[in-house]
Amino acid sequence: MKKLLSIAILALTPVMVSAQASVPSADDTILAGGLGGIELLIIRIANWMFTLLLVLAVLFIILAAYKYLLSQGGDGVKEAHKMLVYAAVAIAVAFLARGIVFVVEQLVSSGGSSGSSIYYNDGTRSGGATINDDNITIRRRGSNSDVQVSFPNPLQ
Repeated sequence: MKKLLSIAILALTPVMVSAQASVPSADDTILAGGLGGIELLIIRIANWMFTLLLVLAVLFIILAAYKYLLSQGGDGVKEAHKMLVYAAVAIAVAFLARGIVFVVEQLVSSGGSSGSSIYYNDGTRSGGATINDDNITIRRRGSNSDVQVSFPNPLQ
C-alpha cells in the first residue's frame, strides 16, 4: 500500500507543479508589433466573452433537457422548449458577434499602409508579401520601421 501511494504521489507531482514556462505563441513573438494596446485588449475580451457565452448556452441546453425530462408534460415542456430556443439564439448571437469582430478587425487592419496583401509577379497589388520564382519575401510596414524576411520558395 505504501509503495502504491508513493508511486501515485510521484506520478501526480508534475500535475501539481505549475512552474513550467508556456511556449510563446506566434502572436507574441514572430508577429510582435502588429496588434497591441486597445486592439489586443478588445480582441481578448471578445474571445473570453465568446467562450463564456458558449459555455453558458451549453449549460442552458443541459438545464432545458433536465427540465424537459422531469416536467411530465404540460407547462414544463413549453418552458423547456423556450429555454432551448433561447440557448440557440444565444449561440447564434455569439457566432454573429465573433463574425462582426473578425470583419471589423479585417477592415481596420487592411486599411492604410499597414495592410498586408500579396504582390503578384506582375506587381499589381501592394502589400506585405512578394512571391517570386526563387523566394518569398514578407514585409511588415510599420509607422517607424520596415521588417523584411525572405526564405526559399518551398513550391519550387
